[in-house]
Amino acid sequence: MTQHHSTDPLSSMVSDAIRKTAVTARRARQKFRRLSSPRHIYTSPGTIVVSPDDIPPVVTVFAYGPTSYKEFVAASVADIIALGTEWPVLWVDVDGFGNVALLKEIADHFGIHPLAMEDATDTAQRAKSEPYGDATFLVL
Repeated sequence: MTQHHSTDPLSSMVSDAIRKTAVTARRARQKFRRLSSPRHIYTSPGTIVVSPDDIPPVVTVFAYGPTSYKEFVAASVADIIALGTEWPVLWVDVDGFGNVALLKEIADHFGIHPLAMEDATDTAQRAKSEPYGDATFLVL
């Protein structure tokens, strides 16, 4: 069986470009696979794993009401609970993952799904939105 090659220079250039793009994409995938290793290897799904080098968390709570708001740095989950009795809407911002016990306590109090907590502590996450019952998990 003989192959027929087009003598059209444009067709030849397009074929070369497609071939080069495919090779480049394949190399990029191979490089990505080598560089990315599972962060939570040998752990069950939903396990919160943080680096020993992670900074201690600073928990900032933004409390909203119909006519005003308050920004507050919480030292404990009890501080967050106290604000929740006064304000109808709370936004809890956790900056730093160096205290797994505090992260688990926050997750338990607010009923955050274990897989969402695992995703929240994974700094390689891309932006996404996932529904969990009556709550929505956002990665920004």
